[in-house]
Amino acid sequence: MDPLVSTWTDIAADSPIPLIHRQTVTGANALVARVRLEPGCHVAPHHHVSEQIAIIVSGRVRWNLGEKGTSEYREVEVTGGQV
Repeated sequence: MDPLVSTWTDIAADSPIPLIHRQTVTGANALVARVRLEPGCHVAPHHHVSEQIAIIVSGRVRWNLGEKGTSEYREVEVTGGQV
């Protein structure tokens, strides 16, 4: 296997929805994304095949996790410096 070495400044950004900017590095079984959300950004409910880990550099974000109306549903707010 050949290792992939990338530099964020060389990776093009896209904006799949308004107020979000992201850069991604994709492997065979993993995805690493650097995401910047503008104030007021709203991401529609969606699912990931694998777990998602987020490192909040600055600001804050609120996630609604699980299916609303079920016992698994919860809201989580994380701020800069949290994972």
